[in-house]
Amino acid sequence: MRAQETIREAEPADLDGIMKMGERFVAETTYSKFITVDPASLSKTVIDIVSNDDGVIFVVERDGQIRGMIAAQVYPHPYSGVRTATEAFWWVDPEVRGCGLRLLSAMETWAKGRGAKVIQMTAPTESIGRLYESLGYESVETSYQRSV
Repeated sequence: MRAQETIREAEPADLDGIMKMGERFVAETTYSKFITVDPASLSKTVIDIVSNDDGVIFVVERDGQIRGMIAAQVYPHPYSGVRTATEAFWWVDPEVRGCGLRLLSAMETWAKGRGAKVIQMTAPTESIGRLYESLGYESVETSYQRSV
């Protein structure tokens, strides 16, 4: 029997599930080398995104549990003024992957509805970059980081 799955906008009651996924995202990805999760900071970020008309978090709920999320914000690009959506974070628990593209599609539809003409996504790995390219995204720049 297939699990009951719903993609919807996040609600205040989802905060704990979003926080757990954020912690897992950092722990299980290359980001663990560069950042740690400060619960107060992550909580504020989540609340700021969902309380802003130009921000959204979509979650995937499977059998009553939050198992995936994508967050984005729309803003006027600083150079062009073009309304641009940017991904803040995107994660689906590995055990239930398969709905990630539906989360992305929900975010893209939301962004277009907010007047976005461009969507920017982050590719932490080459395989994610190839996924974006297969969906029509183009590489714009590469990010580098060091501690100071």
